[in-house]
Amino acid sequence: MFYPPQFHVNFIGPRCIGSWPDPRYAPTRTVIHHGRKGRDGVQPQNCRTTIPVSQGNTPLNPSSSSFLVLAIGFVKIRTMNDLHVLIICSGNSCRSPMAEGLLKKLLKDKNIPGVEVRSAGTMTGGGSPATEFSILACREAGIDLSSHRSTPISHRLISWADIILCMENYHVATVLNLLPSGSARTHLIGEFGLPEDSLEIPDPVGLSLAHYRHCRDRLCECLEGLVTHFPEIRDRWDTLFIGSDEAGLNLKKALIAHLRKCGRKVQDCGVAGSITAEDYGPVMDVGRTVGGHLAQFGILVGITGIGMSIAANKIPGVRAALCADVDNAILSRQLHNANLLCLGARSLAENEAIRVVDAWLSTGYEDSEDNPRVVLFQKLEYQFMGR
Repeated sequence: MFYPPQFHVNFIGPRCIGSWPDPRYAPTRTVIHHGRKGRDGVQPQNCRTTIPVSQGNTPLNPSSSSFLVLAIGFVKIRTMNDLHVLIICSGNSCRSPMAEGLLKKLLKDKNIPGVEVRSAGTMTGGGSPATEFSILACREAGIDLSSHRSTPISHRLISWADIILCMENYHVATVLNLLPSGSARTHLIGEFGLPEDSLEIPDPVGLSLAHYRHCRDRLCECLEGLVTHFPEIRDRWDTLFIGSDEAGLNLKKALIAHLRKCGRKVQDCGVAGSITAEDYGPVMDVGRTVGGHLAQFGILVGITGIGMSIAANKIPGVRAALCADVDNAILSRQLHNANLLCLGARSLAENEAIRVVDAWLSTGYEDSEDNPRVVLFQKLEYQFMGR
């Protein structure tokens, strides 16, 4: 079943590929597992799972001893991936917590969903509250910072972020020192403010409440400007970037036609010559876009997909998965939060490739950013980045 890029359903168990007229809802069957061995081990007795099915089709055998069908109904599909915004200052006790609170309030007031906001500091050990004047200045704007506690900047937090907003140039330098590949998504917050104002926001720590109010107002102006760019940021974020070599060209064309027919925005990143091994332009284009958090997902199609997956995984931030069937496509998203799908034109017929892509795009990551698998990927990437 194909869902638009912003939607998915979490489930364990068989999946059926089909169609449904209203993409906001998926027909479902609720089942009970009877000690059935799942992908991550034995499911507990009477563990309920909601499984999407297509109209007039059943992905499991109701008479099977493994399942008991309880009900047929509809579920609302939640958004797949929020846009992650990280705001950075020095101590994470003045500017960045004020900006975090202001942006959250702005998003709520303007009814803009799907954006998660956090803040961090380059010179904090963590656990410190917001300063008194920060709390007072934000309280005047209807924002409560009393529960805020500082968080130190880390490679992991930067990897989480899709947009990084810094107060001063040395904050940008700290981010790029931790993760050079983060340059494309790292900005001075003043870039979104008034043209005549400075790009940097000075630290008000140790100054009067009037300075904090001025800082708050400057931050508000910048964040208002940022929000006006959200439509184009979201449009790019939801665009699927796809490339291929010569051998995968025909399959790539078929995938693009299918995805566009389903309403998906697609950016064709071209073709790399299959003879010249050094010509990996689409891998670079797709990989750097996805690895740099400029887009959620990418697809690469090669004669086998093996070389492209190896090359793509050399790019920081990329978690490329070579998938030859629907089950592996689902698992690569559910368990490993893969963000780039590699396909082999030699091993996949067009219809099967479409099923793999649909399953991959419609499956969400089932765990949190603390999942040991994904944390390990980030640690390895950081450890072997020449540091």
